[in-house]
Amino acid sequence: MTVATRAVYPHIVAAVFNRPWAVHPDTMSIITEIVSGRSEGFRFEPAEIEARILAASETHGPRGGGRTSSAISVIPVYGVISPRAGLMSNSSGGASVEGIRRSLRAAMADPEIDGVVLDIDSPGGAVDALPELAAELYAMRGNGKPVTAVANTNAFSAAYWLGTQADALYVSPSGSVGSIGVIAAHEDHSAALAMEGIKPTFITSSPYKAEGNMTEPLTDEAREAIQHDVDAYHEMFIDAVVDGRGVDHKTVNETFGQGRTVMAKEAFERGMVDGVMTLEDAITATAQRSVDYAEAAAAAQSPWGVVGASGLSDVAQTVLSLPQAKLTWKPLGPETFAQRLDRVLGEAQALAVHAKERGELRAEEGRTLSAGTLEQLAGLRESLGALVAAPQAIEPGPGARVAALTAFEKKYQ
Repeated sequence: MTVATRAVYPHIVAAVFNRPWAVHPDTMSIITEIVSGRSEGFRFEPAEIEARILAASETHGPRGGGRTSSAISVIPVYGVISPRAGLMSNSSGGASVEGIRRSLRAAMADPEIDGVVLDIDSPGGAVDALPELAAELYAMRGNGKPVTAVANTNAFSAAYWLGTQADALYVSPSGSVGSIGVIAAHEDHSAALAMEGIKPTFITSSPYKAEGNMTEPLTDEAREAIQHDVDAYHEMFIDAVVDGRGVDHKTVNETFGQGRTVMAKEAFERGMVDGVMTLEDAITATAQRSVDYAEAAAAAQSPWGVVGASGLSDVAQTVLSLPQAKLTWKPLGPETFAQRLDRVLGEAQALAVHAKERGELRAEEGRTLSAGTLEQLAGLRESLGALVAAPQAIEPGPGARVAALTAFEKKYQ
């Protein structure tokens, strides 16, 4: 590191100081120290930057994420989270909101990907664009592909914020989660500048335009303004955790650490995570959950829904119990009503018996009916519905048959 002539970088300082951060306080101290040094004229030589990038890579290991053999996409969320990727995130091994979003969208759009795992090892980061990413992640719940987050090993502050929005959140046995809260830092350099005989003067067009600058003490009004923003982001944070974890505000505020980090076992006991498991186990769990999602989606496409063994038994008993006596009928074209009814009932009996046998077998294997059987059942439903919809074609007398068909239709519509 070399020291250059004093050079204050207002855009860098403004991005760090007096701004809300959802980050672990230790990390915040490191960030402010680095930025303060930069504003004082310290800068890294190219070789030092390259060394930091290499060190970050070695620290995190070969964990670049990507598709696994089980068609689960693993997205890395390592280091300080920033709105956009840049040299700072590269040199510190950090992640960016735009990068995470891009990877998530690509995985959800890829037909060969069955699920996503967020591999998190982060102290948190900036709040900029984070609520939007969290909301998008939450909206992905139940949309066909499960998204699992795992703190491997730590998910603090903004990282925990994101993790709670996934379908499931786990933590590795040696990991920790939490550090819920928002923090902002201000540095007063006025005394140091005075010793050097420097007294900056700001000329502004608005009363608060230079508010909170580091060349003068923080005023009460400036403190209140910063506190207002910190509190606003804190409420967003808490609301997201409440929705994501399915708990109330009191639980989050009183039992989720109150800004402290919580180790794996205790975090699970408090309801902060869904379980304690390794990254590998989380990938396996996500693959299984993707199978469950696929089966549920296939069943939802059928008007019969998920038909279990007990449901199939009801179908069979309902159809087999329909009276078989011939009815008085009126012509309905090429096929008489009696012929049509007998044909549909015959198909219903055969299909119900077949569906019951296949359903019981598949239920033992933890599966549902095949798509073909569900389509047949849907066709049968339409045929029975057509019969029920034409009561005027039936002469007085077969009320029991009509009642049975109506009950069948109502029960399985």
